[in-house]
Amino acid sequence: MRLIPFHQGDPAPWFIARSTAHPQYRLDTSAGRYIVLCFLGSAGDAAAAAALDVALQGHRGLFDDANACLFGVSTDPEDERLGRLTQSAGIRHIWDFDQAVSRLYGAASSGDPAQQGFRTKNSLSTVCLRGVT
Repeated sequence: MRLIPFHQGDPAPWFIARSTAHPQYRLDTSAGRYIVLCFLGSAGDAAAAAALDVALQGHRGLFDDANACLFGVSTDPEDERLGRLTQSAGIRHIWDFDQAVSRLYGAASSGDPAQQGFRTKNSLSTVCLRGVT
């Protein structure tokens, strides 16, 4: 897995991908707010489910669409088929079954697409972007 370093002020790579919100969601339409991209791999993975639960239960009030939003990025088609990820205000999910978005952010690795995502010492990491421009 090749990690791409992002630093404060760096422009975030744009993408267009299918999501729970739109069949061709454009990241740049979220400009002007904090954006958290959480590369889950599969919501069926216990670590991914736990990371998402921490974000949603512990910090749900932050994701209000006015100041911040969270995008879970799933590479597992079963997440969509089984309805494991649902959209709500401030929370959306990207269907990245071809791993194009994951590769763009350095979160893809070889192997089973359902097991992809940032992995560091058995935890998931996120990319937090401000004011996508």
